[in-house]
Amino acid sequence: MRSRIVLLVNKASNCGVVAYANNNTPHRFGKTVILRHVCDQNTPNLQNLCVQEGNEWVIYSQYSHMNQINVSIGDIVSRGQKIGEIGGTGDWIHHLHFEMKTKAIYHSPEKDRDNQISEDAAYRAQ
Repeated sequence: MRSRIVLLVNKASNCGVVAYANNNTPHRFGKTVILRHVCDQNTPNLQNLCVQEGNEWVIYSQYSHMNQINVSIGDIVSRGQKIGEIGGTGDWIHHLHFEMKTKAIYHSPEKDRDNQISEDAAYRAQ
């Protein structure tokens, strides 16, 4: 029987700016990219979907469990642009961990959320 290797490509959900790209993310998320997206001011229920940062309303998307990252912090990405490849990050099958969120942090369900936020902020500052 022949083996078949399938390469899973991870593409940006929408245009945005790379807020975080790290090859050594803790909490078994593997390589992770977080994109910052500016919300359309005419979006219904804007205040319920996005957060205000200065004069802009924004939301973040997180892509984890990647085998390769093709972008760097500050890069501008287009919707559908390849940002990396999904790969194995431990004992799990290859899959994408995708989140939409209001902060450019990642959260481990194994830890207390308040402590996790302060740990993540310190980690991102490195």
